Amino acid sequence: MRPHAQDGGMPSGFLDLDFPMEIAAGATFGPGYSTTITEAGGGDEQRQRNWQEARLRFDVGPQLTSRTLVERFLAFWRIVGGRHRAFRFRDPSDFNAGHVLGPTGWTEGVPEPFGVGDGVRTTFRLRKRYQVGTFFVDREIRLPRAATVKVYVNGTLTAAAVNGTTGDVTFANPPASGAALAWSGAFDVPCRFDVDRPDIRFTGNVAASASVPIVEVRY
Repeated sequence: MRPHAQDGGMPSGFLDLDFPMEIAAGATFGPGYSTTITEAGGGDEQRQRNWQEARLRFDVGPQLTSRTLVERFLAFWRIVGGRHRAFRFRDPSDFNAGHVLGPTGWTEGVPEPFGVGDGVRTTFRLRKRYQVGTFFVDREIRLPRAATVKVYVNGTLTAAAVNGTTGDVTFANPPASGAALAWSGAFDVPCRFDVDRPDIRFTGNVAASASVPIVEVRY
């Protein structure tokens, strides 16, 4: 049977399917930008930022060290069809908003702001803010774990519908003008493989793969 994409606003090339966490947990990763740099004769530079948001890249190849992990990986690989379909990927370094990691695990912290009511709108997109001093950037969150999300209006826990495949939060009634909207919860990254064939070798039950790159998908 062919896998079918889920409804809910994501493009047809997306499967609402989790990449195996036991493989993702040890992935190498990094958020990247695209920048064009033009250098003048005197060494002066002009820099153009081509992407407004960073794009994450991961590599899970070094994690494929056993027959069990490879079997799980290959089952997933066949379902998504290599680069053909995108999927959920848990960034091991950044998958929570409004939580604090303490000695006993994750606990509630300060909810993450994602908008201000205007008395008219009922739907808002979840965001996460990254801040250093007075400088900050906001990142759209498109794949929240809907069951984990708590929504607050002016600090009060409020019922709202959370779309787990778009990141949209819809209120039954428009939040009042000036109302501060915030949230807490877990989220994933929409990703796809960046190769159509992985290179894996076995020595007995020990496996090895130099690289299996995974890249964040924009939509």
